[in-house]
Amino acid sequence: RANGQLVTLNLEDYIIGVVSAEMPPYFHEEALKAQALTARTYAAHYVKKGRILSDTDHHQVYYSEDELRRMWGKQFDTYYTKVKNAVLATKGEVITYDGELIEAYFFSTSNGRTEEPKYVWGGSVPYLKSVESPWDTQSAEFYDVKTMSYSQFSSKLGLGGTGSLYAEVLSYTPGGGVDRINIAGKVFNGEDVRARLGLRSTDFELHFEGGNVRIVQRGWGHRIGMSQYGANYMGQAGYTYREIIHHYYQGVQIEKL
Repeated sequence: RANGQLVTLNLEDYIIGVVSAEMPPYFHEEALKAQALTARTYAAHYVKKGRILSDTDHHQVYYSEDELRRMWGKQFDTYYTKVKNAVLATKGEVITYDGELIEAYFFSTSNGRTEEPKYVWGGSVPYLKSVESPWDTQSAEFYDVKTMSYSQFSSKLGLGGTGSLYAEVLSYTPGGGVDRINIAGKVFNGEDVRARLGLRSTDFELHFEGGNVRIVQRGWGHRIGMSQYGANYMGQAGYTYREIIHHYYQGVQIEKL
């Protein structure tokens, strides 16, 4: 735990704490079930390697029952029961590809498509391809605008002067994010710009207006794997957790540990 304490937990109790921390408990039960599979798969993958999981987003966020009581207050019984039921309904189920546990990545909200790993941190994985996720446009996290001064913008990108700022997107990723972009004569990749400017997503537009840069962003997160808001709206539309998993992770199987 973050306080240095080492805790040994029953797997399903741990997954209840992770799902409660990583996904809003008022989300659709099929989305909570899908989140349980990603969390269980992620944990099993690390435990198989002999590693110890942290309770932060370095691995997966985990909250104990006491922490959830304090966080949810009067809603505790309702929320905890709902999450617990979703976890136990999928007890022991994990996601595999060719018999091996997958890297079950997930994120908040896409821009309408998910992204491929090589455009974020490099490498290619057969079950993590760019797929459509149109449900995400309903999310309150889908669209955001950030504004900063020319000097702030130039400083963060190491451009030096602010005299002639302009931007031209040279290429896009399969997920609709910025792949390569020319900003004031300097070429960046989209992930680098996202990190330097503290943006939500690599799907961004730069508008230079009256000494300020207005940055329009769509989606939130690395956009690799399962979209949490997409899963929620898929559940509301009648999709099962298995259909959600098979949509966001291609060619996978759902198996018992």
